[in-house]
Amino acid sequence: MKEKIKLFILGSTGSIGTQTLNIVRRNCDKFCVVGLSAGNDYPLLAKQANEFGVNIVGIANQTHKKALQALLPNAKVFCGEEAQTVCADTDANIVVAAVSGIIGIHGVVAALKASKKIALANKEVLVSAGRILMKLAKDNHTEILPIDSEHSAIKECLSGHKFADVKRLILTASGGPFYFLTKEELEKVTPQRAIVHPNWNMGKKISVDSATMFNKGLELIEARWLYDTTNVEYIIHRESVIHSMVEFIDGSIVAQLSSPDMELPIQQSLTTQKLQREGTTNFVDLSPISFYPCQEDKFPAPKLAKQLIMKGDTILPCVYSSANEVAVQHFLNGKIGFCDIYRIVEKTVNQFKDNIKPSIDNVLNVDREIREKLSMES
Repeated sequence: MKEKIKLFILGSTGSIGTQTLNIVRRNCDKFCVVGLSAGNDYPLLAKQANEFGVNIVGIANQTHKKALQALLPNAKVFCGEEAQTVCADTDANIVVAAVSGIIGIHGVVAALKASKKIALANKEVLVSAGRILMKLAKDNHTEILPIDSEHSAIKECLSGHKFADVKRLILTASGGPFYFLTKEELEKVTPQRAIVHPNWNMGKKISVDSATMFNKGLELIEARWLYDTTNVEYIIHRESVIHSMVEFIDGSIVAQLSSPDMELPIQQSLTTQKLQREGTTNFVDLSPISFYPCQEDKFPAPKLAKQLIMKGDTILPCVYSSANEVAVQHFLNGKIGFCDIYRIVEKTVNQFKDNIKPSIDNVLNVDREIREKLSMES
């Protein structure tokens, strides 16, 4: 009997974490869970650990350690940064990195140094430290496998092709819920409206990022590092049926299509085996398929990301990501308006020099500096 793939899930109580566990439930002959960690939701974390027989758990918020230990008396409970880095000391084959924000870099770095494969759902860490993480993966003979539907789709499109024949990578974007609003209407968007996505079921932060198109900016930078190319573009595709495309030098285009469901890219990051799912695709349900212009005058975040890509290996993508993360939280807390998110990010990016090379310490220091600065200004 083939040995099961052993998973350690960082961020198990979030959207990606819970969907990963759904896949494990359906395929318990192929996967097992050896460790789980979460930020604050210790009751759900304890419930997950009991269900999957996990005795190594981490909780980022140290105030919950005693309560979590009481619910899991026989488990080893880790806190703070160690809640992530403990994944390196287990026999996990794959670490699912679904911790939101730059704080997730600790677990990713620890896992890569231990030669663990990374199934990456955390955009911020690769955006902020792309060259460093890709080099760590190479030096430790492992790999970073994308969970993002767009990057997973590119991987599928490239299968069987020579990268030398690639002209450009084309990510698709739904355009979010406000694509057809005017600039004046965008100024009045509320957090309650911004957290509802028309096609995907996602957390609050990523839903706002989709609405502002910062999500696409982050994904463009991610693609630059994952596939080692600056030839990355995007197009608005409202239906979210085509997840990405690859255009080749001969003019042919390969696209990956599927229903908007995150479990497919999660599965593809966990195994090369095609896992059986019920039913067949109804092509009528997937139609129509249409494309729209990007409208960067209203949604300039991807344009700024492309400019940063062309500057090379600098600290600026980290600034872009961290400033956006803080600005989104201010927006959700009602401190700033919807369009202020981009204004704050652009202003913050312009305050940093483009000749600073990122290191793990640099990334964490810049992130800390931006949080302190923007907290005082809010």
